[in-house]
Amino acid sequence: MVIHLTFPQNLQAANCYLVTSKEGVIVVDPGSKDPSLANMIKEKYDKVIAVLITHGHFDHSKGASLLQATFNCPVYVHKEDEEWLTNPIKYQKSLFFMQIGEPLKEGLVSISDGDELKIGDFTFEVIHTPFHSKGSVCYLLKEHNILFTGDTLFNGTIGRVDLVTSEPEKISESLSKIKKLDPKLLIYPGHGDKPTILRHELETNPYLLM
Repeated sequence: MVIHLTFPQNLQAANCYLVTSKEGVIVVDPGSKDPSLANMIKEKYDKVIAVLITHGHFDHSKGASLLQATFNCPVYVHKEDEEWLTNPIKYQKSLFFMQIGEPLKEGLVSISDGDELKIGDFTFEVIHTPFHSKGSVCYLLKEHNILFTGDTLFNGTIGRVDLVTSEPEKISESLSKIKKLDPKLLIYPGHGDKPTILRHELETNPYLLM
């Protein structure tokens, strides 16, 4: 079961997702360091067994250190975006002095393209999709036909490419990986108020029509 959360206290209104497992909750992109998220998980789901980061930008990752410290859980992030979590102040100015989380000191797990992460009842496949950031990834949950895309793919558009560590020259290469996936995939993006279907994006999203 996937539970969709947003953090309205962030101007970016980034999405956070909880994937419930028998062993606890997997958190995708905790973009708030407000303790209410950890408190809610304690009350309803007992514990966090993993945090998955689609990319290091603070609106998707700044709650990771709090969750790791509270639940002693691993935090998965692509190796190219690790420093956003371990040394966030380095990038604060370049992202408009956005509120940052505490540096992540424990529990970091570096991931690469093609990795299969066996967590709880699930297996997540890592698809490296750099362009919004060098370490942007999507997480494919094959057994449930779900793809968490972060800021790689939204309903009708894609993530911006004018930020520090963006790589606009890799848009086509990265999107080609998504085009090859099952059109019936349910897409959970990093922003926007509802999921979309890959087939819909393949037919209407101008970036996937190129």
